[in-house]
Amino acid sequence: MQPVYTPSQLEKGFRALFIEQLMMEPMNLVADIATMLDSQSNDEDIAWLGDVGPIEEAEDELTFYGLSDTSYNLENKKYWGGLAIKRDDLNDDNVGGLRIRVMDLAQRARRKPNGLLIDALTNGTTATDFTGEAFFTATHTARGKASSSGELSNLITGDGTSTANCATNISEAIAALYNYEDEAGEPLNEGFSQIFIVYPPALHKPISESVRAGIISNTTNVQFGDHNISLIQTGRLTSDSAVDYYIGISDALVRGLVWQDREPVTFEAQEQGDTAFTKEIYMYKARFRGRAGYGRWQRLVKINNT
Repeated sequence: MQPVYTPSQLEKGFRALFIEQLMMEPMNLVADIATMLDSQSNDEDIAWLGDVGPIEEAEDELTFYGLSDTSYNLENKKYWGGLAIKRDDLNDDNVGGLRIRVMDLAQRARRKPNGLLIDALTNGTTATDFTGEAFFTATHTARGKASSSGELSNLITGDGTSTANCATNISEAIAALYNYEDEAGEPLNEGFSQIFIVYPPALHKPISESVRAGIISNTTNVQFGDHNISLIQTGRLTSDSAVDYYIGISDALVRGLVWQDREPVTFEAQEQGDTAFTKEIYMYKARFRGRAGYGRWQRLVKINNT
């Protein structure tokens, strides 16, 4: 005879299953392409995206520089998903279907930040960063002592999606990353070595070939041999973004994207009350609070083939 579980037993069992699935789920894109920010309130004013003052020759009195005039407010948002289970379905479940649904709820909660970060990428040509300009633009304004004649674009017009085209554009993007200057007029990305490329499935062949192939168009391909490049293929880049891709630095203190973490994923249950008593429906939800936003535009380049 199938046992009838009490609500407290149900919650404990489902919660354990939920947490187990969270731990089994691979690390999301936050660890790969974004800087994690710990949030303590509903929103955060991020004032450290600009640069500190330069290191100068000690000729006279030391000059103390205040914080760069940056202001970037990032308000946290709440995300949740619900699961309603009828008591009869629970007692009649002989194939583990409810177990799978709880695991799926945990999986969806774990992966949601991936979608929010990809949305930040695809919206970057219109959404603004701490400078007040679009995050991806060919006409960033020089700040401080940065050269106005230097590379001020992180939006590169793509040459196409062939292997040779991708090799050319990836090389151009990496060169741009090296050439960006900070507000003191010095190389901002000097010494970085870890690069990631986020791209749609349709571009897996040309991008992987452009980075890893020994020969492209009968020419020896040696331009990426000294770089540690991580390829991140995602089906979230589809539709209008199916031919665009993104190249960034992953070993920087502040990356191109940030993830503001306010409350981690939790599993909550409502197994008491009128709904549970009169309708015999138990309800569960997964929720978290956070926000995807923009860090330093000089650490992320978009190849625009659209």
